[in-house]
Amino acid sequence: MKIGIVTIYRGTNYGAFLQANALRRYLADRGHDVFFVKHRARKPFLALGKRSIEACMHMKPGNIPFYIQQYRELNRYGKVLKEIEMSKLSKLDMAFYGSDEIWNIKRKRIHKFPVFFGLKMPERVHKYSYAPSVNNSDEGEFSPYPDCVEGIKSMKRISVRDEISKWVIDTVTGQDSLVVVDPTLLQKKSYYDKVASKEKFEGKNVLIYSYGKEEKQQKNIINKLSKCGRDGGFKFISILEPLGWADRNLPVNPKQMLALYRDSEFVVTDTFHGIIFSLIYRKPFAILPVSSNKVDALAKMFGLQDRILTEANVEELFNTAPDFDAIEKKIAPYREASEEYINDILRDEHRII
Repeated sequence: MKIGIVTIYRGTNYGAFLQANALRRYLADRGHDVFFVKHRARKPFLALGKRSIEACMHMKPGNIPFYIQQYRELNRYGKVLKEIEMSKLSKLDMAFYGSDEIWNIKRKRIHKFPVFFGLKMPERVHKYSYAPSVNNSDEGEFSPYPDCVEGIKSMKRISVRDEISKWVIDTVTGQDSLVVVDPTLLQKKSYYDKVASKEKFEGKNVLIYSYGKEEKQQKNIINKLSKCGRDGGFKFISILEPLGWADRNLPVNPKQMLALYRDSEFVVTDTFHGIIFSLIYRKPFAILPVSSNKVDALAKMFGLQDRILTEANVEELFNTAPDFDAIEKKIAPYREASEEYINDILRDEHRII
């Protein structure tokens, strides 16, 4: 079958690219021809300009070469994903909507693009969601956009990525959605090992997977974390954003990002996919406190609340590893249900065609 994926797959975001590619690979491995529906919700070049201007405004022009190299690396890898124009959607047999924040309706770059909500798709193309997130949107924020709600309701089956998204979507649609795993968890570590760069990142490294958006609020924790790491002879490497507390700021490509997860000894993150890849690679990790429903929901879903940093537990978390076997037991039923959800849809659609 020809299957379309409607998601966010371009931009300065490793997680967006890797979740998109993970779902593509899952479907392609089952014999399907997969396309990404081309939209303009993300404009990486304009985002590069905005980040560069903000760097100058904050007296950090030295960050601009990092942003340029990161843009080049991610833009190059984004081109490997096969796209389909909106004018050719009638060639599709079905479409999956998700993953990522495509239903975070409070974001201007989301609600202005009805394609994320099942609109603009020809009627003959059957629509299903797979693991979208509302993140920090609540049910009231859907009220000004009844067409978007109707678009979601028009889907044959609905799944979401977390319990918060389920509550919001079930409330606004009156339907019963299924909670599934992020597409990155549909692939095994062996798959990422094959994809990862062969380049080795030698030494005792701590990977920082954070945009530093709440660095001021996290300052005391970061200071303690830096001291703890450096006292132990560790070097801190940041890949999402140039950070002052990092020893190295590296604008890597997705393959190098996976290699850094493979080679690092510890991960500090405050992002959804930063946590996910720590679990995939079974790397000891700690979560910087952050205002994010999707991070909170993920921590609750897999019992990771004890990995959230406070000023009191920095040294303890830095020197202990989570019980990954116990975490895997919590992930496994979600993964099984997710695979069953997709496979049932594919079987049903194959019978129809």
